[in-house]
Order: sequence, then C-alpha cells, then structure tokens
Amino acid sequence: MPLAVVKHKDESAYKLEKFSLNKGRIYCFTDGFSECQDENKNEIGIDGVKELILKHQNSSLQKELENATEEIRLKSLKMNSNESGIKADNEILDDDLTIIGIGK
Repeated sequence: MPLAVVKHKDESAYKLEKFSLNKGRIYCFTDGFSECQDENKNEIGIDGVKELILKHQNSSLQKELENATEEIRLKSLKMNSNESGIKADNEILDDDLTIIGIGK
C-alpha cells in the first residue's frame, strides 16, 4: 500500500490501530516502485509490486528487498541519458526507490 503522511489540523482524524503480522510481513514503498514501467511501457501499479515481492520471496527479508529493489532499479534506469552535471557513465533513475519491510 502506498504510504503518505499529511499533517491534519484535527489530530483526532488519525486513528491508531494495533495488529499482528502473524509471522507475515508488511511493506511500505515509494511511488518509484508502483510507477515503474513494464516491457509494454505500462506502470506496474500496486499489483505489480505485490507480484514482484512474491517473485523474490525469501526467508531473509533483507535479501528479498535487495532482489526486488534491484529488479525495479534495472527497469527504471534511463538509458542513454545525457543530463547536465551527471557523469557519462552514471546510472540515472526515473524516480526514487525506497522500500521498507517489517516482519520476520
């Protein structure tokens, strides 16, 4: 689920909830993941991010996130980009890529 934090004038608008992951995991990620484009130039969306995480499912959360992030990073690279102030061989992404996984 995409996550954003917006300050609200009425703090009672926020509801605190507790829940158990029951040995599961929860993921928070930036739009750089869900707006990544597939081979047909369509955004993968939230369902695509879910599929990506399941594809890289691993007993090690760190390894799972590293593999998923690397796949998105490779898909998000701007190829043959020539931007001012950037060295010729540096990789440039279309968007930021941040993902946080919580669980075991």
